[in-house]
Amino acid sequence: MVKIALTVCYISKLDVETADTDWRLSELVRSCYWEMSV
Repeated sequence: MVKIALTVCYISKLDVETADTDWRLSELVRSCYWEMSV
């Protein structure tokens, strides 16, 4: 359940701000994990 929500969050963020670098991608994932944990 959490993994699904995390994936949706990740994809929606990816649409809004294109992650063109590895650092950007990791920041994106981290912010998604943060939202899920709150």
